[in-house]
Amino acid sequence: MTASEISPLLRPHQPSGNSASPQSKPWMKAVLMIMLASVLCVLNVASFRSESVPESIIEEHYDVIVVGGGPAGSVVASQLLAKSPSLSVLLIEAGDATQSALGGTFHSSFTDTSLPTHWTPFDVPFYWSHVAHLEAFHWNVSNTFIAKALGGCGIHNAMLYVRALPEDILAWNMAPIWTWDVAQAIYIATEDYDGPKNLPHHGYHGRVRTTRPKLLETASAAFVAGCAQVGDIYISFQLICAGLPQSEDFNAPNGRFGVGYYDFNIRNGVRDSAAMTFLKPLLTTPSPRFRLRLNTLVEKVNIDDKHRAVSVNIRTSTSISSIIHATEAIVLTAGAIHTPKLLTLSGIASKNVLADLDIPVVVDLPLVGNNLQDHPAIALLFQAQTPLDINFTTAWEDYIHRAATGWLSTPGLAAGAFLVPPGSTAPQLQLTFFPRNSEPQWTNASNSQLLFTIALLAPEARNRVVVTSKHMDIPVQVTSEIPQVASEHLTPVDAYKLVYGIRVVREIAASLAMQEVVGAEVMPGEGKATDEELLEWVYTSVYRNSHWVGSAKMGTTADNGVVNQRLQVLNVSRLYVADASVIPIIPNGNVHSTVVMVASHAATLIAQDLAAP
Repeated sequence: MTASEISPLLRPHQPSGNSASPQSKPWMKAVLMIMLASVLCVLNVASFRSESVPESIIEEHYDVIVVGGGPAGSVVASQLLAKSPSLSVLLIEAGDATQSALGGTFHSSFTDTSLPTHWTPFDVPFYWSHVAHLEAFHWNVSNTFIAKALGGCGIHNAMLYVRALPEDILAWNMAPIWTWDVAQAIYIATEDYDGPKNLPHHGYHGRVRTTRPKLLETASAAFVAGCAQVGDIYISFQLICAGLPQSEDFNAPNGRFGVGYYDFNIRNGVRDSAAMTFLKPLLTTPSPRFRLRLNTLVEKVNIDDKHRAVSVNIRTSTSISSIIHATEAIVLTAGAIHTPKLLTLSGIASKNVLADLDIPVVVDLPLVGNNLQDHPAIALLFQAQTPLDINFTTAWEDYIHRAATGWLSTPGLAAGAFLVPPGSTAPQLQLTFFPRNSEPQWTNASNSQLLFTIALLAPEARNRVVVTSKHMDIPVQVTSEIPQVASEHLTPVDAYKLVYGIRVVREIAASLAMQEVVGAEVMPGEGKATDEELLEWVYTSVYRNSHWVGSAKMGTTADNGVVNQRLQVLNVSRLYVADASVIPIIPNGNVHSTVVMVASHAATLIAQDLAAP
């Protein structure tokens, strides 16, 4: 029996370490030296590892192959095993393990024996923005953060738990399979809420922990108070903001308006990613029905002459290739950037795109890679009235010896606001306040500066994933669906909404409550005051938020979709997509919770299909 047949955590290759350079700040160098320590999995996951064997002699067959070990793939694999007791499932991830409970290890000098030996940077909430920069753990896609690691973007996002709104699901127009009642039931069933009890819109017995902020420091409290003080905002005698009430819960019915504190996916001071909660039990108690392949790239899905998905071509990090067969189904969960790439390389895309790439047409689906959506954002930078440096020696002591408390147990933020402009019925902008700058796009900013980000929640602009080569190793490009649109794909309406957000943030920053916190405006700067000046700055300063969805959207025909309501790829049998790609219209707010919801429902639909006679 080969190693791959007995090992639930097959690691064909162990990377040599982190290739990213430490930040120039002395405290960051010290902390990264501590964090990048050689570790063993605290749950004995290391005992499951085996030496690599020649892949060319392996003949592997599974009932279901799940491609992509991000939040969606983790949920689909786990839930399929739970719902279908006879199935065997292989989960393939191109990257390496991350969090300690998932087998994450790092190899570097380790001198401070007072720290626990099993921690990795992915476990520590405060380091979300810094692990996003680790080159060994993300894909080479220009100007965006796409995780290449077990856990996907769920191991380097800000851990905010913000659900879709009922009108978001209604706008998908995919009833009766996708309705608000279905979505809400899944949100509740998957949630383990560590907040006020007996709230009907929260769940208390699910897998994924959500929690209120454990550290409510002065600056965030000042932001919340400042929003309350703003009242009605007029520009040139025109009402642009009719006050900002306080919301006790952004996920409550009618709670998505005004200022409040976010919920986070953090459990006892440790990131509670979907991979952690759904895969950890499978790795702790090995099952003969489950296998996990790390550092393994899927290059193509093979479709037979009956238009059935039957196998995948894989390549390990040691450049050894082989084919793995699926007897029942193949599920793509590679994310909204790489799922359309894999479909294209498998001959499933627009026939014109395939012709340009010299790839034989298997199925002509013109919308593969199109309809890509994000929450594009801008950031306003202010001087802090008082420097906000952290004593990391004390912070580490708090985190390790005092039940994981203090700054390291937080993502460095707590509060935000949702703006509903006059004339709108739903939030159009999401403000997030960073009292200590931990936004990954702006990690070079000084600790004596504060950050307000403004994200566009309902963008008009659409993007697309452009596959430029038939070779998997060549990165994709993300471009606008309309070539003449500005580089970061904003329509004029999108840009004006962001200008509106700038004016609201300036009013908040000038409020009495924030006077002892916020100093002079650094970016865009007080000199930019007219609409024309601010529009020009928006177009040159907007950045990608990496909340990608929609590139293999649900539809009914090849003219309006890539998958059907049951997430089956159109005109191909036994091939599913179960990640953010299928979401037709981007949700209102951070998308991670909705990706978990979609993946959970996908597992139910796939299990039903496989059980059907």
